[in-house]
Amino acid sequence: MIIRLLILIPILILSACATPKTTMVPFQRVQNIPPNSAVVYFYRPKADFNRAGWAELFIDDKKKFPLVNNSYGYVFLNEGEHKIKFEGSMSGTNWWPGPATATLSVMAGREYFIRIEPLEPGSATFGSPTGSTVVLATQMFSHYSKAQTEIREVEKSQALKEIISIPQVEQ
Repeated sequence: MIIRLLILIPILILSACATPKTTMVPFQRVQNIPPNSAVVYFYRPKADFNRAGWAELFIDDKKKFPLVNNSYGYVFLNEGEHKIKFEGSMSGTNWWPGPATATLSVMAGREYFIRIEPLEPGSATFGSPTGSTVVLATQMFSHYSKAQTEIREVEKSQALKEIISIPQVEQ
């Protein structure tokens, strides 16, 4: 237990110092979508697992913005198919899961809502349970290295309920 704390405390302190900032303004929908574009909201609901970490959003291999715990951001995308990737690192952004990718097809004039969640191994939403409580630091790193990121398109009505009080990340 002491070894685990000695390893985690410096990591948490360093990651907290470098955490991207959010505005304090709750969610606001975009009023004017540019012609031939769609607006895509990416959001990460508040969660305990990996709360101090964040992943960077890449669209078509271009870095857009970081997505911290309990935040959202948005982009305008041209109509068509786009490659989405969320990626961080355990040392740089304190993001435990590996990179996650998805493909999103958008139509001009529409809104899309994409929820991003890091999933802890053994959680109810994570594939199959992977084991017991972590005791030693080496077991902890092994355990969390199996974490995954879920990228899920959410229906507008559900997303608006989830995102309503989430602040925007500075882009």
